[in-house]
Amino acid sequence: MFEPGTCVRLKGNAAVVGTVTSAPVKELAGRPFVELELGSGKRNFYPLHNLEVVQSAPDAGADFRANKLSAPEDFRRTVTHLRMTGDLADMIYSLGATNTDFHAYQFKPVLKLLNAVSRGLLVADEVGLGKTIEAGLIWTELVARFEAQRLLVVCPKPLVQKWREELRNKFNVDARICGAAELLELVTDGQRPESFSAIASLASIRPLKAWNDPAQPAEGPRADLARRLADETW
Repeated sequence: MFEPGTCVRLKGNAAVVGTVTSAPVKELAGRPFVELELGSGKRNFYPLHNLEVVQSAPDAGADFRANKLSAPEDFRRTVTHLRMTGDLADMIYSLGATNTDFHAYQFKPVLKLLNAVSRGLLVADEVGLGKTIEAGLIWTELVARFEAQRLLVVCPKPLVQKWREELRNKFNVDARICGAAELLELVTDGQRPESFSAIASLASIRPLKAWNDPAQPAEGPRADLARRLADETW
């Protein structure tokens, strides 16, 4: 007899796990049944001889070797959960998660980044091969795996709008176009948001020549931004 509050599962279906309620055992056809409250909140009666106590966290490998198998839908549910938590090392989470056409070569930078110790990558493909798409796939992968929250794109001025449209239409990222002053606000302590997506042109944030001149430092947002980014403590 299981005490109320005991966590049990079906011997023939390890996916059915529930807690014994305080309801009395019910006799059906001479066999004792006990009521379980399942994880979904539903309650149902199960044969007492078909239940076993769950001593610890389920061990999928041990259950498989003991022929304690679950239904296919339970397996799919578990795999989906693992994919959503980003715990599968051999899974490419950006695959099929964006509004882009599949080209295998565009996922090579993603794989290289995941295998890189420094978590840095230089993408130097030829013109027209989709470096913007490759960068977007990398960002999608970082969000899925590591909950990345801050994205900054620095590019030539003629490409600013292209980057914004590509990120919005293909990766569902609404990035704001920033100048030096706005970007300085995003990276300043006390004002820095937990998450942001920004695009800045090289010309708009390029530091002035005298930005680090100790005698007569340059003034203005671009100089302030350069000094802020050069500060190793930030």
